[in-house]
Amino acid sequence: MDFVEVTAFGRVFKVRSLILKQDFLRFMSQVDIGVGKGGCWRWIGPGHIRKPYGTFYYRGANVSAHRFSYFALRGQIEPYRHLHHRIEHPINCIGGACVNPSHLIPVTPEEHVKIHGFKFGIAPRRTNCELCGKSLTPYTSPAGKIAYRCNPCRNEKRNKEYATAHPKATTCGNGHARTKANLVRDGNRWRCKLCQTASMIKYKANHCYRGHKLTKRTTGYDSKGDWYCKECRKVSSSPKSKIKKLKWKSEGHQKDWTHCNQGHEFTPDNTKIQKDGSRACRQCHRERQREYWHRTHPDAPFNSRKGPKVGHRRAQAS
Repeated sequence: MDFVEVTAFGRVFKVRSLILKQDFLRFMSQVDIGVGKGGCWRWIGPGHIRKPYGTFYYRGANVSAHRFSYFALRGQIEPYRHLHHRIEHPINCIGGACVNPSHLIPVTPEEHVKIHGFKFGIAPRRTNCELCGKSLTPYTSPAGKIAYRCNPCRNEKRNKEYATAHPKATTCGNGHARTKANLVRDGNRWRCKLCQTASMIKYKANHCYRGHKLTKRTTGYDSKGDWYCKECRKVSSSPKSKIKKLKWKSEGHQKDWTHCNQGHEFTPDNTKIQKDGSRACRQCHRERQREYWHRTHPDAPFNSRKGPKVGHRRAQAS
């Protein structure tokens, strides 16, 4: 390692040969020599925004001023080494603003932490949370470092944020109040009983499949929110009904039905036998066909069943 003598500001310095003289003179022009009792070299040039360490522009990059001083006047710094300022007695260095190489000692990061301790805000790792007192859990941060956090406090904070961003609804889609008496659990969803009753009235379900009249007294709701006939439930719970069910499966489950789902009576003229042997309501079938026709042909006359009349088309064309 070769050194050369360089004179700057009336003093002779031994500088490494790979450091240009003009760079060293520019560096020393930003140093105030002889500050303090220990002979510190205070850096008066550009500094770090948050820390007292100075920065020096060298070969296209900003480097720490105290590290450049040690590199130029003492030699190469080993990899992964910190430079500790000898703030202890008897040197009593002023700290990060000093660039005197005789006040700097290369140390490992672990040794640097042990030397400073609490004085520079480097406290030992906490093992318990300050809020709840529970133990901290290690995890890998996005930067790849091992960090510690309190999972119960983190989950509580996230739940509060979610509740604030997604408040619980107090009514259903139709405006009915979401009370315990009006809600029925359906897996992970809740169903409104009043909406179920309204759907029954909309589709004119006045009778059950066996002909029992559906009233508030005879209508119940299962866990999925679907309505059922209490009279049929009483009959089906008896031992004799289990034998009847086996016969219904073999002879047809619609054998004892007197009305369809919409409340139309199964008369000989209103009953249609399908390919699988089950019965269908002809009146419901006609209503579905009529509804489909008017939905797909909005311009057709209301009384038309098979299609609009020719005169109607000509009248519109004219």
